[in-house]
Amino acid sequence: MKIATTEVSWTAYGAWAIPVCLAAALAVMQSAHAAAPAPPSAAGSWRPTACPPPDERGSGPSSIKVTGPCAFQHKGEAHCEKDGDDFYVTVWRKARNSAEVMLFINVERFVGPGTYKPPNDIWVSLKDGSTIYRWSSNDYEVTVGPGSKYVTFKDARLEPELVLIGCTGPQTNYQCDGRGDEPRHMASSSTVSGRIYCKADGEKKP
Repeated sequence: MKIATTEVSWTAYGAWAIPVCLAAALAVMQSAHAAAPAPPSAAGSWRPTACPPPDERGSGPSSIKVTGPCAFQHKGEAHCEKDGDDFYVTVWRKARNSAEVMLFINVERFVGPGTYKPPNDIWVSLKDGSTIYRWSSNDYEVTVGPGSKYVTFKDARLEPELVLIGCTGPQTNYQCDGRGDEPRHMASSSTVSGRIYCKADGEKKP
């Protein structure tokens, strides 16, 4: 009889415990669901209205890929210029609605062909009317090829800068009234990879 009583007691306990366990599990699931992170915002798909720039016509020796809100690929040549211990590489691309995209590279401590450790400056910027969006970095390695005819770099990650507003002048020498806040821009990033060739015979001195 004790065995039978014990079996009845555990059976009764099991019948009472099952719904309690189910309720506890449901509460945990509801809590986990409530604590789950919100789905990503639309920042990842945001881009300025002038981007991306139209595709290039024709082809060239370069192979540059820019990702991010103003993504493009570039095969044409760049304007290259040595200034003291800096080596500047600049690409301009027409964007939509008469806007302009610029890729700019500054090889620091330049003494000729070779590999240059950070810091080196690089940025991608878009001037759309009087507004400038920019993504930049100085933490990447760049290699200048023989004769300073090209530069190569890989996966340079560019972070956003505050938007410049009320700007006049070219992107290489602009004047702006101040800075604005665009949360979607500040949540974005860009990367640049590839090899870009200089026009004519490479290095140009001012």
